[in-house]
Amino acid sequence: MDESELKSTFEHRAWVIYGAGVMLGMVAVGLGKSSSLIDYTNCLIAFFAAFVLADAGTGFYHWGVDNYGGPDTPLFGR
Repeated sequence: MDESELKSTFEHRAWVIYGAGVMLGMVAVGLGKSSSLIDYTNCLIAFFAAFVLADAGTGFYHWGVDNYGGPDTPLFGR
């Protein structure tokens, strides 16, 4: 793999900043609509569950691609 492929570009950084901003905005909207301790607790539980499920999902994907994928794999190859 060429080392230049591992360097981030302005476009990569812009997408990451945009995605983080959207997520923070969604959290702010959810917390803004909360009015009780139960609502805040549910927001915290949902945030934690989303983090765990996203981490598990990407981990499972990368495990599968690393162990069973190759350049000729349909849809996920290269």
